[in-house]
Amino acid sequence: MVEICSKGDCVACGACVVACPKKCISMVYDQEGFLYPNINQSDCIDCGLCRKVCLISGMQEKSNNKPLTFACVHRNKDIRMQSSSGGSFSAFAEQIINENGIVFGAQFNSEWEVVHASVDNLIDLEKLKGSKYVQSKMGEIYFNVQSYLKNNKKVLFSGTPCQIAGLKKFLRREYENLITIDLVCHGVPSPQIFKLYLLEHTSKIKKFSKIEKISFRDKRNGWKNYSFYLKSQLKNGKFFETCESNKRNLYMRGYLENLLVRPSCYNCPTKGFSAGSDITIGDFWGVENILPRLSDNNGVSVIFITSDKGKKLFELVKKQMMVVQISFEDGKNGNSEIDRWLLPHPKRDLFFKNYSSRHVSNYIKYCLSLPFKKKVILYIRKCIVLLFGKITYEHLKNLMVRI
Repeated sequence: MVEICSKGDCVACGACVVACPKKCISMVYDQEGFLYPNINQSDCIDCGLCRKVCLISGMQEKSNNKPLTFACVHRNKDIRMQSSSGGSFSAFAEQIINENGIVFGAQFNSEWEVVHASVDNLIDLEKLKGSKYVQSKMGEIYFNVQSYLKNNKKVLFSGTPCQIAGLKKFLRREYENLITIDLVCHGVPSPQIFKLYLLEHTSKIKKFSKIEKISFRDKRNGWKNYSFYLKSQLKNGKFFETCESNKRNLYMRGYLENLLVRPSCYNCPTKGFSAGSDITIGDFWGVENILPRLSDNNGVSVIFITSDKGKKLFELVKKQMMVVQISFEDGKNGNSEIDRWLLPHPKRDLFFKNYSSRHVSNYIKYCLSLPFKKKVILYIRKCIVLLFGKITYEHLKNLMVRI
């Protein structure tokens, strides 16, 4: 039996699962709550196809060409306020649906797990809007994309860079009717940690019945101070709402400070636009210094166009947005994750070793509390990465142990 890839490199794109001709690969959770491929060895025929479609087996070369870069704000204020940044994804997705196409993206299922799904109408498109800071389950989604493409359906596929790369490796050829959009990615947190966090959070609500809505990027306190919002229905039919700034909400802090992130995100193979996406979308952090007239704290998108297909789609939708072309450097400055690996939190391994026997929220808080000396060391590490580029996860972890 062939080894697909080392566990520390696996991004859980799921390409190996749908490519296997014997259907002997399934995704299972490990102790940290992340999905990894598991091979039923009795059914495996050693065909090696899982390795061929694994994105770790070879990525496309990074282009030295700087993508066209734009600051964008959707003209429809309601769409903009419902979106994580400036509402640009809605413009792209609506165009594809209006052309009788289909859009794939991340949504919550009935159990409030994040899964990839498809929509073909504007009503269901609402489910795909907004950031979901949980790694989504892919299931059979790549196979579904391929089926639509072979039937000449126009497809827009959105996801993290590694999910786009996984799709490209699975398809093993280019399709003119496929448009791919990825996100400036900060890494993916553990689905099981989020599940435990929700259970703990809702257990504190008296007479709790069910969750009605979750938003990781609620803007009621402004785009720059976005909040984690949860709306719950009580047993008496009334609703209970909680809204915490990302600087206070423990789940968001654990994610943004790299405590809850998947190991492969510290050594991501899809940095620097190497996933092969047509368009990359992010938040235009720092817009107030470049384009103050767009800085109203309601959200501005930065869009990087990396292919002719992406440029054609952008030309079709830009009339729906206020668009200003900017330099690549200005767009990238507030989004260092484009080409730089994340730095692992010093207590990451400690957290995942012990979280199952602890109250997750309290343990996140405990692990995020660092003594002054380690805070200084963490700051120095960040400076080293900014100055000298990529440093491996193992190198940084060993450095922290020695110190």
